[in-house]
Amino acid sequence: MGVVNKLIKKTPSILQRAYYNLVPFEKRYGKVYKKTLDFLVESHGWSKQLLESYQLVQMRKLLDHCYWNVPYYKRIFVENKWTPADFRNLEDLKNFPVLTKKIIMENRDGMIRENSDHKRYPISTSGSTGDKLTFFVDDDCLKKEAAFNMRAYLIQGAEMYDTPSVWLRRYVPPNPQSPLWYYDYELKRLYMSAYHLNSETIHQYVEKINEGNYQTMCTYPSSAYIFACLCEEQNLSLRTIKKIHTTSEVLVKKWYDKVLEVFDIVPCGHYGQMEKVSFMHQSEQSRDMNQNLEYGIDEFYDNGDGTHGLIATGFINYLMPFIRYKTEDTF
Repeated sequence: MGVVNKLIKKTPSILQRAYYNLVPFEKRYGKVYKKTLDFLVESHGWSKQLLESYQLVQMRKLLDHCYWNVPYYKRIFVENKWTPADFRNLEDLKNFPVLTKKIIMENRDGMIRENSDHKRYPISTSGSTGDKLTFFVDDDCLKKEAAFNMRAYLIQGAEMYDTPSVWLRRYVPPNPQSPLWYYDYELKRLYMSAYHLNSETIHQYVEKINEGNYQTMCTYPSSAYIFACLCEEQNLSLRTIKKIHTTSEVLVKKWYDKVLEVFDIVPCGHYGQMEKVSFMHQSEQSRDMNQNLEYGIDEFYDNGDGTHGLIATGFINYLMPFIRYKTEDTF
């Protein structure tokens, strides 16, 4: 379907819209996405024991791949006189050295899979918690990531892709004359600026949202809180929004409570990071984050100040794998 999608983008907009309305997203996004999502829907009902068995299989597969195809990891194996067979259980992975941004930047070329004809997509972290990091993923990684995101929405009972949704994020008007929102017909998303919410614009936002059949709002937790406060102050309501999904920030209790109070909607979120080594989600039954064990292996450590740090190994990026990557996130 990749070739078809490229051709569709070159057709008149009226034909594009017809295609996007007629062909479901999972058909347009390809086999890797659908296969991954089908698996995740099934594995959501697995026991922890079964999930950990799956992790062990994936860990061995990843280590074997890195030993034969990734020079940086091959060197680590040789220097320590290891083979992938030496890692017999999940605990054995802790013998592997911790990976940091600095190490990645110093060894970037050696961390990329050799002899791969997959197209590389560069991704850069913001650098908000340290040095800015640029690394690479392939199309399979992006499709698998999308499937994990989709499952997080489905667990909440939220709709995405084939049902119009509001995204109060990912859009900043390029200049003062630009509109505060635009509609993406391919993904059926109304992208709205989260940076222009105030008492003067909130009526416009609510009116625009209420014009369409939008059932899900995706936004930052802080923006959900601000939106709720403004609606409460001006006695505004959302007619069709049934689910509010948050990401990119911690959904603190104060914000959670305000959204629930104003809209009578339990907000849920998910956690991930650009480096694609760990994924977690919330459900409407609890504010706790649930680890997605199919995504990778998480190791939490005590920071000594009442918080915990995270070292994680991701399973979905075989182009540039990160084993025991020390994230700079705290929990």
